[in-house]
Amino acid sequence: MGIIWSLKQDCRRFGQLKKDVLGITETMLIQELRHLESMDIITRRVYFEIPPKVEYSLTSRGKTLIPVIENIVNWGYADMDAGKAVLSE
Repeated sequence: MGIIWSLKQDCRRFGQLKKDVLGITETMLIQELRHLESMDIITRRVYFEIPPKVEYSLTSRGKTLIPVIENIVNWGYADMDAGKAVLSE
């Protein structure tokens, strides 16, 4: 979800994704990017220049996941607030 969330606004390069997705190793990030690309959730664009440049972005299918992730985040915040209310009683 962190990779998809990072790509929700714009395309990102590998280094930017590594910074955005906290706690992920380089190997795991590579595996996840390949997996998401194989599922047509992200696209990988290679620019043939020196130094090589690769950008990742969401496909139209990938963009449909953003509202789902937003709902999960909103639910989490609401649940935390509910937990605080129970603790204060």
